[in-house]
Amino acid sequence: MTVVWTAVAAGTGYAVEALTHTLSDLRAHYTFAAAMRANAAQLVQYAELLVAASLIGVTVYRTIILGEDPRWHSIWRIGRREMRYLALAIVFSVPVHVGMRSLAIAVNLGVAPATLTQALMAIGIPILRIVSVSVTAHLLVSIALTPFFALAFPLIAIGVPGGVLRRSMRMSRSHRIRLGAIGFLAPLPIVPLFYSLYLAGTANTTTLEMLQSTAGIFLTLLASALEACVFAVAFQRVTAHLHKGTYDVFD
Repeated sequence: MTVVWTAVAAGTGYAVEALTHTLSDLRAHYTFAAAMRANAAQLVQYAELLVAASLIGVTVYRTIILGEDPRWHSIWRIGRREMRYLALAIVFSVPVHVGMRSLAIAVNLGVAPATLTQALMAIGIPILRIVSVSVTAHLLVSIALTPFFALAFPLIAIGVPGGVLRRSMRMSRSHRIRLGAIGFLAPLPIVPLFYSLYLAGTANTTTLEMLQSTAGIFLTLLASALEACVFAVAFQRVTAHLHKGTYDVFD
């Protein structure tokens, strides 16, 4: 699924750029209007990645928790279950995406707060600035959202009806520090691989830029699959603990 959706998302990104030339225009003249056009053009690929991550997540959760054999039609299946999963993924991901894009535009145009700009400029290597912002945003999500609502994803994936957010908060009550910690740590092994693509060389040729973008998409989807694996196991541990408590009452 990761390979197929990487090909789809990468192809879409190349097609959009070939039609609009927004990224090349942005590199030539960085203005607010050019930045907004480039980000608007990239929304198509970003939406595809959200859909892909949702379909992969549902498949991973159902495979691990329910023991369901993955099937080829899972690559494209978008039903009510997948739409619920996608809606929650949007709540988690879109504010972070918009915030990071807005921060990048503000810093590049020189309108960001001076202390923030100075802190970023203190990091000498440009790609490491992006890494620091990305890791900080991921940490904020791991603190503010993951400890409370992360278990809603497996609940949706296995088809639990109704208020999954309330159930997630109730189930995670005694495990929030651990859930936040594993939510932060789970995708981190992929981060060095992702940014090493850009440390390996400057994307000054179309071929190198295409290779970096495609590999980046693949690693992004792989990180989402790895995170789903970790939380599937966490869900099993939490629910096993809840069942154990039920059995103890009868004992």
